[in-house]
Amino acid sequence: MAILDVFINFIQVTMPPSDVIILTDPASDLSVHRKGITIYPIEGEYSRDKLMLQRIRSYITFLERKLQEHSQGQRLINHYIFTDSDIAVVDDLGHIFQNHQNFHLALTFRNHKDQPLNSGFIAVRGTPDGILRAKVFLQEILSIYSSKYMNASRMLGDQLALAWVVKSHPSFDTRRFTKAQAFVEEIGGASVLFLPCATFNWTPPEGAGQFHGMPLDVKASKLSTRPIFQPLLMSPVLKIEFLLSLFSQFITPHLKLMWMVEHQTWLPLEMLLIVRQKGQWPYWMCSLTSFK
Repeated sequence: MAILDVFINFIQVTMPPSDVIILTDPASDLSVHRKGITIYPIEGEYSRDKLMLQRIRSYITFLERKLQEHSQGQRLINHYIFTDSDIAVVDDLGHIFQNHQNFHLALTFRNHKDQPLNSGFIAVRGTPDGILRAKVFLQEILSIYSSKYMNASRMLGDQLALAWVVKSHPSFDTRRFTKAQAFVEEIGGASVLFLPCATFNWTPPEGAGQFHGMPLDVKASKLSTRPIFQPLLMSPVLKIEFLLSLFSQFITPHLKLMWMVEHQTWLPLEMLLIVRQKGQWPYWMCSLTSFK
């Protein structure tokens, strides 16, 4: 729950009107009593060795339900962002849909030969056409994942499947991954916006003396995978003061809190969905993570 609390608090600061819906295993005993948060169970296979597979299936299930709502006459357009819940969102992500008008879904990329794409951040335009094309795209990812990368079903298989689908498109130029600049490409009938991880899925560098603060243009940053954050995850006391020192230019003083993790009882799987409306740019965010 510690990472979940941190994630929610970052969202409440950077995107105050947000509501949070937690998509989770129906069998999980998850109880969150905070304003604007709802539990939303989704049936699936939630074992650790099928973790990443279930994440993609859950995304598809959610998009199918949104398509059904549109078919039943829903007129409100919401955009969606699926993201890992071990991310600190430090700026308003709704600008993605304002600044880039002609895409159906967005992925984050980095300059990596084998794993250039990251499934921890997927944006979907909330029009019926955008939802449908994103669903079909994710179904293709799931198909490739299941047929080619089941030996990596616990971790990384989703990234390998994403790379295979994108790189196998005849007109795609992988040299575009070498520059941290957004671009749009038609992939399998969908207009895909590629966003640089350096801005939208930034990971602090590893190694002593390599971390010198977070770049000012970062919109979202990974939290839990780097050594500098391990004390937050392993200690029974989660010290938000540490996060404040790292993200002080983004965080308001009222977040200077301390959570006590008395029993350190973690759920095997939980997925987080944020629903937001602000002016003309309502959007949703979804996240999936595993806790030991």
